[in-house]
Amino acid sequence: MSKGGEYEREICKQISSWWLGTDDDDICFWRTSQSGGRATQRAKLQKKTTRAHCGDICALDERGRSLTDLIACELKRGYPKASIHALLDCTDDSAEQIYEKWIVQAQESARHAGVPFWAIIHKRNRCATTLTVPHRLWLELDIDTDGQHRMQIQAPVVEMEVIVVDKKEYIVCCQFDAFLKAVHPDVIRQVSTKYATASSVPVPQSALA
Repeated sequence: MSKGGEYEREICKQISSWWLGTDDDDICFWRTSQSGGRATQRAKLQKKTTRAHCGDICALDERGRSLTDLIACELKRGYPKASIHALLDCTDDSAEQIYEKWIVQAQESARHAGVPFWAIIHKRNRCATTLTVPHRLWLELDIDTDGQHRMQIQAPVVEMEVIVVDKKEYIVCCQFDAFLKAVHPDVIRQVSTKYATASSVPVPQSALA
């Protein structure tokens, strides 16, 4: 638990510094209360919970709202057998894979928070931290208004279709550090503004997948 808490704090500081462009301002984002556990318990009681309690990351500073209004993040540390590639080895009688459970959890976090997208940030021991997101979010961040690609990821990128709770899900996975280098926070702010403008109507269920 202590390692998980330390990891979550490190990721929050890293995202804060990237988001604000300075290492001196590293507490724009922080761990949510009980790492999202409060939102989970309230959801079981059919109670609504504020966005600040959903997922594992919340914005302490108003400047971070654009990120948390767009994406609900789940942070995972350890789990040496957890990998999106394990999904490729599944047979019809295989047990539910860890990443399947995480994707469902992330989708639920996004639904409870009322945001359109989710992300899973995972670090196995002695391995690079990875980022897994829905393909729709990847396209929003990659394709500009002229239809051109703007992300130049200097690391492997895996795109795959998986089955999660009998439903097809198209996901993208890459190294987290490479993603931060390739995506400028302003792009996320622009996409967040786009969805905020469209949020006068309820977020459709399909947008949470």
